[in-house]
Parts: sequence; structure tokens; C-alpha cells
Amino acid sequence: QISDSGYNDNLLDQEKAAQVDLDKTLKLEEEFWREKARVKWLADGDRNTAYFHKIAKIRHVTKNISVLRHGDDLLTDPDAIENHVVSYYNSIFNTDNNCLDNGLVDKVIPNMLNEAMNDMLTKLPSLEEVKDVVFGMNSNGAPGPDGYGAYFFQNYWNIVGHDV
Repeated sequence: QISDSGYNDNLLDQEKAAQVDLDKTLKLEEEFWREKARVKWLADGDRNTAYFHKIAKIRHVTKNISVLRHGDDLLTDPDAIENHVVSYYNSIFNTDNNCLDNGLVDKVIPNMLNEAMNDMLTKLPSLEEVKDVVFGMNSNGAPGPDGYGAYFFQNYWNIVGHDV
């Protein structure tokens, strides 16, 4: 509905609630199967049993889309499902204006940094900051990817410091 009618707070709230319900249900189901598998594991160990074959089949089947609703129609043919999915995503990603700024990102992702904090985090460190870090390192630690350890940089800082 969001893709058809655009951004809507009510739809966003409904989607969040549905996602929470789905997560709870999936966790309950996962716990049920984990407990059932644990009981069977204790009884059967690592034997090649029909139960484990059945679990493998279930996993294989649940990874496939066997039915897809397209409007009022149900698609069951794998080729028809594939063609519909490909054409759907092609229609979304091949449009000229596929990025609408409707403010949804700002509502969903919290704004945790102001401009000053962002500038501070993205600026290059000063030579003094780099020197403080190098001299704060354990001189007997493992060498870096260049093969030189902190001991080298600490002892030859007056020569290599401006290149670090």
C-alpha cells in the first residue's frame, strides 16, 4: 500500500506492528523446533534418521516460492513467478525517478549527530593526535600490515612522523 499511495504514518505504524508480531511468532516457532530437535538429537545422536531427512526437505521447500499472489490471481508456475518478480523489480529500479524524498528515512532512522559532530568525526586527525596514539601503543605489540611495530615508529618518530 505504501508504494501505491505514498508515505503515511498510519501505514508505517501498521507495518511496524506487523513486523513485531511476525518476529514474535517466528521466535516462538524457532524455539519449538529447537526444543523438538534437541529432544530428537538426544535420542538419535548423529544418526542418519528419517527425521533429519524430513527437516532437510522442509528447509529446502521453505526456501522456494511456490505460490505468489498477483492481484486476484495466484501464480503457481515457477516460470510465471520468476517473470512476475523480475518484471516487478525492473519496474521499480529502472525508472528515472526511483528515489523520492518523502521524509520516510528521516522518520525511520534517528538523527543522532549534529553538523558539528559530523565535521569532527570526518576530519583528518592532526599530527599531534596521531603522535599521541602511536606513543600510547604497546611498543612490544604485533607489527602492523606494513611489517613495522609501534616500537619502530616510537623510536624513529623524528624521521617518519610526518609520513604517518
